[in-house]
Amino acid sequence: MSKEQHNNLAEVTLEGDAALDLWLQGKDAWNEWIERYSIRDISFKGVRFSYKSLEGKLSNKRVVNKDSELNVIDFSGFKFHNVTFSGAHFHGKVDFSSAVFQGNTSFNEARFSALATFSNSAFEGRVSFEKANFFDKAVFTKVKCESHINFELASFNGPLDFQEAQVFGQAVFKSCNFSGHLTLLHSEFHSLFLFEYAHIGGTAVFSRATFSDWAIFHDSNFKSSSYFSGTSFKHYTDFSASTFRDNVAFENSSFYGEKVSFKKCQFHATFDFQPEETANLKCLDFEGASFDKQFTLSGHFNCIPDLRQTKTSHHIDLSLLTIKLNRHFLKNTGMEATVDQVDPDRLCRLKEIAESNKNHERALAFHADELRAKRWHVFSLWQSILDGLYSLTSNYGQSIMRPCMYLLASVFIFASATLSQTKQSSYNIAQMKAALTISVATATPFLAISKEARTKGTEELFNKELPDNYYLYSYIHSGSSFVFMFLIGLGLRNRFRI
Repeated sequence: MSKEQHNNLAEVTLEGDAALDLWLQGKDAWNEWIERYSIRDISFKGVRFSYKSLEGKLSNKRVVNKDSELNVIDFSGFKFHNVTFSGAHFHGKVDFSSAVFQGNTSFNEARFSALATFSNSAFEGRVSFEKANFFDKAVFTKVKCESHINFELASFNGPLDFQEAQVFGQAVFKSCNFSGHLTLLHSEFHSLFLFEYAHIGGTAVFSRATFSDWAIFHDSNFKSSSYFSGTSFKHYTDFSASTFRDNVAFENSSFYGEKVSFKKCQFHATFDFQPEETANLKCLDFEGASFDKQFTLSGHFNCIPDLRQTKTSHHIDLSLLTIKLNRHFLKNTGMEATVDQVDPDRLCRLKEIAESNKNHERALAFHADELRAKRWHVFSLWQSILDGLYSLTSNYGQSIMRPCMYLLASVFIFASATLSQTKQSSYNIAQMKAALTISVATATPFLAISKEARTKGTEELFNKELPDNYYLYSYIHSGSSFVFMFLIGLGLRNRFRI
């Protein structure tokens, strides 16, 4: 063939009977011819792949081969360049395993009546299965897509096996219908993963999958169990308005992005959200969601989970949940205030849930954080100062040790101040005991012995002439001691509350 003939051939499309005839010669003949002549486009558009139907179109001699006996439409190992199978109908099993698709590939509106296998195939350009119909199992195990892959409006009547796949472009499953099981185990998606408005009838397994960019599952319907165990979400994750009719598990999953949304989701069965990694998470949104069965939320979060306006019909387990209230220093004040002014409302809702579960310890902890979040925003200046003192002296009634230490410090400080009023350079043991007795008696005026002990002590140290302002100091010591003792009682009450 002359160079001029080769150039002319490179400008044509391989299609129709010529394409079918070359396919029936087998993989080796096909690949050799494609590599030799560098065809621009290949078209099997609208072809009805059935050996029986092809007998009427081509000679019987060319149609009958080992694949026809097995009823397998075999494209395994074939190499394609800008190929289209749009509208094609595959009768019987079809095998594209280990095929190489260079350029763009289209299976739009194709129909696969039996098992369709694409395992170990390589798509080097864009590939589209838009509105394709799979009537049996579809296998895309270990597929590698260098660019975008599109399954929008595709229908899978059998299981879809997408295990260990690698997709470097966008993966679009928008408005897909999955009647059978869906498996994306160990698959990697390096760009946008769009799974919104999808309907999944069988079990959905996303375990150990990796989503490096946005993962959008908005308004999808999961009718069976869904598993996201060990899954990695490295960017924004959105499940908002989705419905889960069976159990959902996010055990040991990792969220490296800043926001995860389950806003207005409906959970009709148990929901376990126990991620392993959430260090970068700034927003965990369950606002408006409904939980018909048990909901377990555990792990350490550097934000406040938003459970406002949620509807619960069963127990919500928050026993292993730890949160961090993010605060920053107000300019030129040295005072800390919450970063997100919605946090008080979120904490109030968590407190309500803990109270309904009769978990007083968790309710008290959430209430403490709620008050911290209100400081300098909701509270006035004086309210904020009092709130700060309440936090400092007793951790909002959660600590018994703090007020005890403050009470002891007050007793010893007042005793030292009493000794200093004697104007002596040194003190004996008797004077120290007298000063300590006065301090304890002043702190406990409600005890019958305190009045007599205080009088005797003051006479021993000062005779009958008390120093200037001594009564004022006594009132301050007595008042602060009363507050500390009240806080001790509050801490004991909170600790042993039934």
